[in-house]
Amino acid sequence: MIFKRQLDNLKGFASMAGDSFADVMTGRIFKKDFIRRQAFVIVMCVVFLFCHIGLRFSCENQVKQIDLLQKQLEDVRLEYLSRSAELQGMGKQSQIKRMVAERDSTLLPSVEPPFKISK
Repeated sequence: MIFKRQLDNLKGFASMAGDSFADVMTGRIFKKDFIRRQAFVIVMCVVFLFCHIGLRFSCENQVKQIDLLQKQLEDVRLEYLSRSAELQGMGKQSQIKRMVAERDSTLLPSVEPPFKISK
């Protein structure tokens, strides 16, 4: 039984041994018994090939999207750092005195040093 199957496989390969370029171009190769028996495998390979191409295209689009989002994140980080530095500069005592003086407020700086309240 096993030997018969192996012999049939060898006959299928032997029938393909005489194939030429003309057989492929004219389509006579599809009349061969080996090709007809392997049609399902060929179709599955083509389906897997299309799936592979589609998944690769999808992955490339996702990589481009990730790069774009990383650039946007870097821009937001830089903007955050600049605003943070600006706010820290505005919180300095000299800046606060200047802003109070510009607004003609009645606030005055404390002349007494800060002290610690203990229990």
